[in-house]
Amino acid sequence: MEKARAARKYLIFGLSLVLLFLLSYPIIYYPLGRDHAISAYIGKVINEGGVPFKDGWEQKPPLVYYWYSLAFVLFGESMEGIRLFDLLYTFCTMMVLYRLGTLLFGISAGMLSGILYAALYLFTNDFWTISNTDGLLVLPTALSLYTCCLAQEKNRKVLFFLSGVFMGCVFLIKFPGILIALPLSLYMLIDGLVNKGRSIKHFWYNLVFVVSGVVLVLFICMAYFIQHQAWDEMVYILFVFNPIYAKGAFGVQERMYLDLSLSGFCKKNVLAVLPALYAVSGIRTRGSDLKLFLIVGWLIISLIGVYMQYRFFLYHWLPVLGPLALLGAYGLWRIFSQPLFAEKNPLIFRIKNLVLLVAIIPLALFTFKPYLRQSLDFARYKSGLMTRFDYYNSYFGRYNEGDFSFLADEEVAEYVRARTDSHDYIFIWGFGTLVYFLADRASASRFVFPNALLSAWHPRCAEWRRELIHDLTARKPRYIIVMEKDSLFWITGTEGDSLQNLKNFPSLNNLINNEYSLEKTIEHFHLYRIK
Repeated sequence: MEKARAARKYLIFGLSLVLLFLLSYPIIYYPLGRDHAISAYIGKVINEGGVPFKDGWEQKPPLVYYWYSLAFVLFGESMEGIRLFDLLYTFCTMMVLYRLGTLLFGISAGMLSGILYAALYLFTNDFWTISNTDGLLVLPTALSLYTCCLAQEKNRKVLFFLSGVFMGCVFLIKFPGILIALPLSLYMLIDGLVNKGRSIKHFWYNLVFVVSGVVLVLFICMAYFIQHQAWDEMVYILFVFNPIYAKGAFGVQERMYLDLSLSGFCKKNVLAVLPALYAVSGIRTRGSDLKLFLIVGWLIISLIGVYMQYRFFLYHWLPVLGPLALLGAYGLWRIFSQPLFAEKNPLIFRIKNLVLLVAIIPLALFTFKPYLRQSLDFARYKSGLMTRFDYYNSYFGRYNEGDFSFLADEEVAEYVRARTDSHDYIFIWGFGTLVYFLADRASASRFVFPNALLSAWHPRCAEWRRELIHDLTARKPRYIIVMEKDSLFWITGTEGDSLQNLKNFPSLNNLINNEYSLEKTIEHFHLYRIK
């Protein structure tokens, strides 16, 4: 009987995996957004022998770019390659969550954890949000927790060390993620003292192995960037420029607070939030609930990480999905496994679960409605019932509206690629970084987007501007592309769009006026060709 029940669970889990990834087929054809394009460009630079920060200026920790680099190695340098690798990464994440959930709460909750995470990550987020930096945090964080919890059970030092290695990877993806060390250390201490009867000395001994794993990863990172003469620049960007940038927050608009707030996130992920609240409501301050406290701790530090960035962009919430899926799955398991009355009546128990299942269906439809609508339009587009322009214009930025349109970036890239050779440089003054990737043309400077050059509030802005002019003078890009209507005040702290901000950068403005002539305007892109 038990074997048959277990086999049935594995069959349902396997079928769920197949269904999830069949439904995710439209995601493979998602184009890249602005942030993806920056990381993808630097990923290409790495594969060509370059180094982040030195050969491509960006603000994120270094491991992100190597994720894109690996995606290109495995699936080719294309947008589809990135999305395929993200699906593979999501599959790995859900399997680790399944193992972690099984270890903590049992096999049923474990299976639900993986399925719930993949469904929420893939089907409640749009093209702009998935495949982004913050979403990468869940896998190494879950691996760090899993190996540590397993080490606690088996008392294996190598597992504690591996937990530290994964924690070091978390740090190199997003610095606030290292806060996972707090709930994990408390778990190790209390579980050892209360549940395992171990001494405090034993805790410190195990903690040394965890810290050793973290230190090893950071040492390898430091040695690599020192060897490639990029260490000083990386340290300055990440630990001097970024804190000032984050602290300013540049007056995030009230609409963003409302739309991208915690309440908005909860509404979008209500399928997990409600059962997670039920799971937490039953928590008790006793040793048997320590594992639940650990996941609640992960949830809290993930929310702290969102707050520390102080911009509340949609993708900043992605790390919350890991602990939320675990708590939601545990809550669902409790709801479905507990009888209504003290004495379990099989018939009443089945009726109760059937009613709950029927109640969950409209909740799931509400949660996944936007993705289902887009998937139907994708099917219409692929079958010829909807034009490519209408489909892309509906879901990937509207042409001639807002500060991003994939169709516009694609049109500019095709125009440039047709009029340049593969060895020609181009330069984009604005946030149109995707054009580099789509056109397969290198930037004449490491400043592939203008954040550093617009940020007059930091002391190296003038130095970086001089470096840009030197690069443009030496490499003579075939095209300099100037954007307008791309004002992102909450990112740069600068009023006006890129075209308007040229007047605040006289040396670049003079170079364009003297050595280039306007050849064409496409949407918000002004294309200047060298004379």
